[in-house]
Amino acid sequence: MTHADGYKPIIIYIGGYGRSGSSILEAALHTIIKQSSSLGEVAVILDSMQDTRLGCSCGDSHYLCTPWSQVQSFLHDKEAANKFQYYSKKENIGFKFSGSFAEDYGKFWMKIFRMRTKKDVIIDSSKTSYRYCNRAKILAESGAFDVFFIHISRDILGILRSRAKGTNKELFGIQDKSLFIVGFLKKLMWPIITLVSQIAANYCSWAIYNSEKISGRMRIDFQSIRISPLDAAKLVASEIEKQLKRKLDVDYGYIGPIVSGHSAEGNRSIRKLSKARVSP
Repeated sequence: MTHADGYKPIIIYIGGYGRSGSSILEAALHTIIKQSSSLGEVAVILDSMQDTRLGCSCGDSHYLCTPWSQVQSFLHDKEAANKFQYYSKKENIGFKFSGSFAEDYGKFWMKIFRMRTKKDVIIDSSKTSYRYCNRAKILAESGAFDVFFIHISRDILGILRSRAKGTNKELFGIQDKSLFIVGFLKKLMWPIITLVSQIAANYCSWAIYNSEKISGRMRIDFQSIRISPLDAAKLVASEIEKQLKRKLDVDYGYIGPIVSGHSAEGNRSIRKLSKARVSP
């Protein structure tokens, strides 16, 4: 949906590997950009409707909460779910896609976004793991959105220390229902899996960052977010306004609490925050 003035909806896409401050930066951006919607790791929304996933940051594991209810009903339709899975395969590392595919992909996701929100600033923190490395690029090449890409980085030792505390699902008491041998191998191999995944996520971020289809881009490190998430968000917002040459409704003087929206797979860092009133 392009406006009469030629503006497209903005997607603030947070890339890089998890455990690098993506969730708290997303919440901080949602807090200071008044007309924005915080979607979280929306690339996994279909899987996230299962009991073995975190679900919405409001605590609803099936996304029956008002902001997500239309999306939840839509994705329970078999045809829509199959189409979602088809598009998701093209997000994986190594997959190639055409311009016509990107256009169809953009229309499909525009439909989902508009079920979720009418706001024109959408924050997507699906990141760039091997499963979703093409996502930001396809959204940009669809022509339906102005995609501002953020590459968050954190040193691997910090990521490993964070991962050693347990996954978000483990910390919330969600049991892994994998076969015993699969679960055992996961516990045994997680440092190697984490290292390889972090390298892949950063490589994919580098490729997206340098794509000419991206409307704007910046890099930010975990320590900057950790010291002051709000200051980091204000820096990002100012870069979006400067690079995209669009005025956002940003409260640069805000010093209050960070609030979360209804974020898909919202992890422990944002489940502890106060909840914003989010319109569908």
